Amino acid sequence: MFDSAGQFGRAVPVLPQLRYELTARGGLREHHPAHCPRQHPVGSGTVWVGWNARLRLRQLTCRACHAHDPAISTWCIVDPGYQQRRAEQTDGLGVEIVAIPPEHHPAGVGRIEIRLNGRAVGDIDLALCAQCQAGIIEHIRVDPPPHRRRGFGRVLLAAALSRGRGYRWSTTAIEDTDSAHQFWKAVSDPALRLGLPERCPDMRAAASLQE
Repeated sequence: MFDSAGQFGRAVPVLPQLRYELTARGGLREHHPAHCPRQHPVGSGTVWVGWNARLRLRQLTCRACHAHDPAISTWCIVDPGYQQRRAEQTDGLGVEIVAIPPEHHPAGVGRIEIRLNGRAVGDIDLALCAQCQAGIIEHIRVDPPPHRRRGFGRVLLAAALSRGRGYRWSTTAIEDTDSAHQFWKAVSDPALRLGLPERCPDMRAAASLQE
């Protein structure tokens, strides 16, 4: 549940609620969320489905929310895995999720950025080891308002986790602030160990190359 002064401010929020599925004919099928952010059911006749040209994302408007307050009824959805791109695949328009690989070692620290019209407004540092099926979230950052409380942190975390489905995930130490604790309480998954990074031998080797 989000409050109108935060997540539903004037800026349209972006949430990692879209899933694209490849069809047998090579097309794409969109899977929308089951509920709007205020927990009204999403289905035929309950939402307006459109396109946000400024953000270049699928946009949903909940009719029940709209009847109560039109200003908090619309949000955009993104597939944080399918819609990730390498830097050379971007065009600097709308919201883009950009994966930047580690420089020195495959198990080193890489980065995923969320860009708005070509400018990075948030990023997440992560380390992945395919051999050990392990991932570590090092850091999540989102620029100050108007970019905070728009769902960008959730999108970044979902984008990171999508790169290691089924992996053993952990994080480095959590910043001791109210905002950090609130964020991790809202998004935490039981499979994600908070504040207890589990670095595998490959990650430790990669870290030694950067020292």
